[in-house]
Amino acid sequence: MISGASAAGFGASLFNAFDGSIVRDLRDGFGQSATDDFDKDGTSNLTEYRLGLVPNGGSSLFLATRAANGLIRWPSAVGLKFDVQRGTSLFAGSWTTISPAGGIDGAAVSTGFTDSAAPAGKAFYKVLLRP
Repeated sequence: MISGASAAGFGASLFNAFDGSIVRDLRDGFGQSATDDFDKDGTSNLTEYRLGLVPNGGSSLFLATRAANGLIRWPSAVGLKFDVQRGTSLFAGSWTTISPAGGIDGAAVSTGFTDSAAPAGKAFYKVLLRP
């Protein structure tokens, strides 16, 4: 499960910085905003923009993978900060932040984090993009 940032604190100018064709597709006639998800891939338009993804293409989304060695990897960009949370169930209240208090700095293309204390059995992870 991946969560994106809200549009709070981001003006229309940031969202309008999209390429002209994307702005036209997302805003003109479709009533899309930064918090909407034009391509229905589960990632908000603003989150896709911040990550350098394509908000009108369903194959470009904020999705993490976890390797057998515990490395969790996700799309990122320089200047962004992320948190990683782990839970043993998907219920609210079961999530614990396992990344450093200052967050994880984004890198060009992708960023990763290894859960060095993964519990025995199953675990679920969330990568959060900070506002």
